[in-house]
Amino acid sequence: MKSFGRVRVGCLLAAGWAIRGLGTAAGIAETRQTSDGAAAIQAVPTMSESAAPASHTVAVLDVTAVMNAMPELRETRAMIQADFQRAQAQFQKRQQDLMQRRRELQEKASDDPAVREEMEKLGRELEQFQAEIQLQQRELLAREGRALMDAYARLNAAVGKYCRMHGIAVVLRNTGRPANAANAQEVLAYVNRDVIWAQDELDITPAIKAVVIGNDSRP
Repeated sequence: MKSFGRVRVGCLLAAGWAIRGLGTAAGIAETRQTSDGAAAIQAVPTMSESAAPASHTVAVLDVTAVMNAMPELRETRAMIQADFQRAQAQFQKRQQDLMQRRRELQEKASDDPAVREEMEKLGRELEQFQAEIQLQQRELLAREGRALMDAYARLNAAVGKYCRMHGIAVVLRNTGRPANAANAQEVLAYVNRDVIWAQDELDITPAIKAVVIGNDSRP
């Protein structure tokens, strides 16, 4: 949280970008001999298929890892961060100018009508300045929210299609180990994860991540 005198500028990242990974799986065919000697065609799973729990009705997924791997979301978040930093620099410069004007007025006689009028004008400008900061923050947060919702909708659609293909009935949210053990937020999310333990073959995160990256809609 940045503080500029009496005006506080909320940092877009204060709540964290707490967001922290499906390729189409076309099998290749191989010929095998059945017990009666007849040739039969059997689908051999590709790498993404082999990572999926095709024989289970329950799977686990690290949603944060998948969304962090989505190129479009990463680019959008980077642009929002850059816009925030530019706006913050502009606000800091304007804040310094306003505070300098106030110091200059405070050095003058307070009973001077012209000084009182300038102080009142400066007060209105400070209020307008604070409103602009809050508006800018709301706009950036709204952009981030829309980006996250769009990304999650794509992820959810991909997961649904993948699970129908592989007979998976339920997908539980899992959380991978924190990348930074010194980050209390990451550690807390890991400790409070919904799935305490699951067999490796139940984890469809690698397969879903491959599909999401493969479905990147950028030109």
